[in-house]
Amino acid sequence: MLNSLNEKNLTLDPVEVSFVLYPKTNIVEMKLFYQFNQLVITFKKDNRESLLSAMQKYIDEYQSRSLNAKDSGKKSYFGEIRTDFLWGLLTPVYYARPVLRFEFRYVTAKKPYFLLKNDMFPQLDQNGNVVKDSAASTPTLKLALSPLQCKELIDCLNQDALRKIVSDLDAKQEQFDIPSESEDSSKEAELF
Repeated sequence: MLNSLNEKNLTLDPVEVSFVLYPKTNIVEMKLFYQFNQLVITFKKDNRESLLSAMQKYIDEYQSRSLNAKDSGKKSYFGEIRTDFLWGLLTPVYYARPVLRFEFRYVTAKKPYFLLKNDMFPQLDQNGNVVKDSAASTPTLKLALSPLQCKELIDCLNQDALRKIVSDLDAKQEQFDIPSESEDSSKEAELF
């Protein structure tokens, strides 16, 4: 669960987000329902590393109390990437490659949030050209993350964590026999 920022009255609304890893291509997709659209944002390895690096810079500056209120809302304060967006009302059918900016914004006097933002960007065709006669443009994304939410995403989406997920899945794929009830109960005991 992340937050959508309403910049007019500086309020946060919850947004349910899921992440999907495609191991063969090392791509992570962020999926969410945002502004009446199903939205999918694609993070290839280099974009994901830029995002996580920006989040870490934000955390470091937050913890050292060096985030200055005069820089609040400054465009691309922590950097930016160009990445794939898919969106649509019922299912993602439109495509674009907008710039996704990494910023911060003080929502209250003592709470600066990390922001993922973009401006509206026109729909592109399969060749990357702007679709003429199309009124479709990307939603303007304004996701706000707390330092804790950033830390959790860094822990989940870094390359080592993704490798471990794939390794664990590969190990399970090799399993054949059904564990006995005593093995199941001992595993349950370990969980609690």
